[in-house]
Parts: sequence; structure tokens; C-alpha cells
Amino acid sequence: MPNQIIVENWQGGTSDWRISNPSLAGEIEGFLSMTSALPGETINFFVSTKMQSFSIQIFRMGWYGGAGGRLMKTVPMLWGIDQSSVHTIDDTFGTVNCTNWKQSYSLQIPDDWVSGIYLVKLSTGPDAPSLERHMVFVVKSNNSSDLLWVSPTNTYQAYNGWDGGLGLGASLYDNFATGSNAGKHVNAVSFNRPYADGLGAGNFLNWEYPMLFLA
Repeated sequence: MPNQIIVENWQGGTSDWRISNPSLAGEIEGFLSMTSALPGETINFFVSTKMQSFSIQIFRMGWYGGAGGRLMKTVPMLWGIDQSSVHTIDDTFGTVNCTNWKQSYSLQIPDDWVSGIYLVKLSTGPDAPSLERHMVFVVKSNNSSDLLWVSPTNTYQAYNGWDGGLGLGASLYDNFATGSNAGKHVNAVSFNRPYADGLGAGNFLNWEYPMLFLA
């Protein structure tokens, strides 16, 4: 039986996963209920946007003839909600948490999606120019393999300074706070918030993707 990943990576690809007009001021951003899931499991999407509506594209990342990704699913029109200020701050640890955000979309991972790293592209609409932001998740497999890819999501979240624009420096390190909070850090972080870096994908595109592209 041929290797599923080799067969998948020889499919036709696209470079549309790339962001050409990034959202840099919270016009659109989001996070996911799970960092990884098996086929058949469900991942919930929590998106905040200052625009009336937005769309979702989901890409599996890989070689794909040098294009770097393959479009797996498009959700063309969802109503937008501005949830950027809806978050809590833990008094003890300083943790910024967005568990009060309303769910925007729910995805049950299809049975035929091959294991790998999947990049979500959020796009505002319908008014031009569209602003874009990423999210990222892993599709796992129950099959045995000689190689295992470990995505360091704990590390990415430790460096994540997303704090709803408050300048708190909501990472475990002291080099992200601004203004009167400069030099401060928190003692615990939450996965229930967007990534401030990597245009929403954490450090995936900087540190993992170059290797994944050639895998």
C-alpha cells in the first residue's frame, strides 16, 4: 500500500495560503478549541472581527509541487463578531483567557484528511481590500510510522504575547510588554487566545514550515 503522505504531497497545490494583506490591528483574528485532532473529531473556531463578515480557507501544508499547500475546504460566508475586548485576566498568574468568546464555526475533521499540519486563512469580506490572518492545527493519525513529527505548541504559546492590545506582555517572557508594563511577564498562559505572532500561526511558519515543505 503506498504511503498516504507521499501520495498526498504529490497532489496539485496552491500558494493561496499566503497572506498578502495582513490584519495587524485586530481587524480579524482567532483561535481553536484544540491544537490537534484525529479524523472524526471536531475542532471549534473562535473568531473576532471588526468587519461584518469573514470567510475561512483551510490548507494542508506540504510540498505540493513547490506550492507549499493544498486547499482542503472553503467556508465562504460567516457573520462577524467583534470579540477583541472579551477576555479575562487571572489575578494570581496574570493569564489572559478568551474562553468567553462565542463560537464562530465548527469543523469535524474528514476521514480522508491525511495527517499533517493544517493552516487556516481567515479573510474579512465582502468589502475590499480583504484583511487576512492565520490559525494553525494538526491532524493526527492512529497509524504507526517510522517517523514522528512533534509540533512544539507549548513553546509557541509560552512566547505568545497576545493580551487584547493591553500591552501586558502576556507571555512567559519579559520582552513583549510595552509602556508602563515593560519588563513584565505572566506566570501561566492560556491556549484560549489568538497568537500575536506569525500573523496568527505562532512560530509555525518561521520554524516548522521550512522543514515540512521539504518533508
